[in-house]
Amino acid sequence: KNGNKTILISLLGIILILYSFKTYTRNKDWKNNLTLTAKGVEVCPNSWNTNKSYAFESSLAAENEQNPIKKKKYLINAVTYFKKAVAIYDKMPRDWYSLGASYSDLGNMEEAIQAYKHAIALNPKQLDACNNLATIYFSRADFSNSLKYFLMAYRTDSVSTDVSFKIGVN
Repeated sequence: KNGNKTILISLLGIILILYSFKTYTRNKDWKNNLTLTAKGVEVCPNSWNTNKSYAFESSLAAENEQNPIKKKKYLINAVTYFKKAVAIYDKMPRDWYSLGASYSDLGNMEEAIQAYKHAIALNPKQLDACNNLATIYFSRADFSNSLKYFLMAYRTDSVSTDVSFKIGVN
């Protein structure tokens, strides 16, 4: 009986040590959301959720980054992983909007326009996509398209003073 008890305690001790080691080695993955989601796409590269989450965290890192080289790297990462996410599951307007915003932040306006239009095609009340698309057209002096998308934004949020002002300027 004592021999069985010793074997059981030894096995439990070995299992505890192995799991403790595994937990310790994973601690670096939990440094922050960016590193956690980066590990997620490494482990699960074909998951819509992990790609979208890593893209989102990359875009947040870009927003907070002061160094222009690092900021661009984060934005390129965001575009790469938003594209992977929408390739896996393309029915989420917010993902298309976020892809468009990342393209826009990189200065790739043609790609941003296409992503915003895709978001609006999925959900015509996608306020941010309508507003950003209208703003791009406005900056190009394409006032008819600008007005079209500002009016779509206004129909979604008629109390927005920003949208109302931009309609008036058009």
